[in-house]
Amino acid sequence: EELLYTQFEDVQLTYISGATTSQVNASVMSLQIDNQFDPQTSFPVIARVAPADGRAFSMTLIEKVGELGVEKYFESISWELKEPYLFVDDRLILKLATFFGSFSVGKPSRGSPSRRTFVLAEKPEELAAADEMEVEAGLADLHQLMNAVVKGEAAAELEAEGASSVDPYVYVHVLKAKELRLHLTPMLTEGNDVIRRYAGPLVQRVLRNMRVEDIVIKVPPMEENRQLKKKSAMTQHITNIFTESLRKTFFSSTFLFKGLDAWSDKIFNLQTQGQVAGGEKLERKRGLPESTLAAVEAPAAPSLLSLPKRAVTTVASIPVKGIKTGLKTGVKQLGRLGNLLGQ
Repeated sequence: EELLYTQFEDVQLTYISGATTSQVNASVMSLQIDNQFDPQTSFPVIARVAPADGRAFSMTLIEKVGELGVEKYFESISWELKEPYLFVDDRLILKLATFFGSFSVGKPSRGSPSRRTFVLAEKPEELAAADEMEVEAGLADLHQLMNAVVKGEAAAELEAEGASSVDPYVYVHVLKAKELRLHLTPMLTEGNDVIRRYAGPLVQRVLRNMRVEDIVIKVPPMEENRQLKKKSAMTQHITNIFTESLRKTFFSSTFLFKGLDAWSDKIFNLQTQGQVAGGEKLERKRGLPESTLAAVEAPAAPSLLSLPKRAVTTVASIPVKGIKTGLKTGVKQLGRLGNLLGQ
C-alpha cells in the first residue's frame, strides 16, 4: 500500500572533506508531500514548502575531525525552513500511527551498544515487551557500572564506554536557526471514533468535519554557542524549543478565536474548499495508485430501494377519494418518483 508521495525540486548537496574538517551543504528549492491512500480526504496535499523568494530548505554542517573526548565536534550547525504549510486530518494521523506503531526498537547487541535494530511487531503486547526488555537492559548496565565503582574495578573504562557508545557527548560551537513560521490547517472528519470514545458523542458531533484554517506556529530563532551535551540531551533540547512553541500557540486566545470561527463556518456552511499555500492552489503531483482507486466502491444506481423512506411512504399512502381524484394524485406522485429516479 502506498501511503505518501514526496517530490523534491532542485536538490543540491555538496560534501567537502579535508584533513581537519568536513562540511556538508544541502538545500531544496521546493517540496511537496501528497496523500496517496485516502481518495476521499479533503487534504490530498499534506505538506507544501515553496517560498516566493529563496530556497525552501537549507542546512550547513561543519565538523572537526579527530577531536578527543567527544564523538562529534561541530564547528557550526545552521538551518532554515521557509514557510511550510501542513494540512492534517485525523485519518492521516491514525494511518501513520498504525504504520509506525508496527515497528519497535529492538534491544541493542552487547557487541555494538550504539546500534539499534528495528523489528516488526504485529501486536501491542510485543511493543510493550520490547520496551520492557530495553529498560531491563539499561538497568543491568547501570547496576554493572555501580558495582564496578564500588569495587574500584574498571570504573573509568565502563564510564567511557557508556558515554561514547550508548549516549555519546556532542559539542556544538555555534548552533543557529532562523525563525520558523509553520502554517497548520487541521481537520476532524465525521468518523472520528477516538473523540467519541474519550469525549463523548456530543463533542464528536460538535467537532466533526470542522476545519481550522491557517494556524501559524512561530518557532523563535536559535543562536547558541558552546553547547556540550549528550546526544539524547541535545535532541531533547531542540525538541523542547518546538514543544514550547506549540504550547504557546494552542493555549492562546488567537487559537480559541480561530476555533470559534471554524465552528461558525461549519454551522453556516462557509468552510473553505480546496487547499491554498501562499496564494498557490494545491493539487497532487501524481494521481492515486490503482490499488487505492479500486478500493473505492462506485456509487450504486438509483433504485426504489435507495429512495428516501418518505418518498416511498408518500406513494403508498395516497388517499383515493374517487377514481378521478385517485388517478390524478397517483400520476402526480409517479411523476415525482420518475424525477427522483432520473437524478
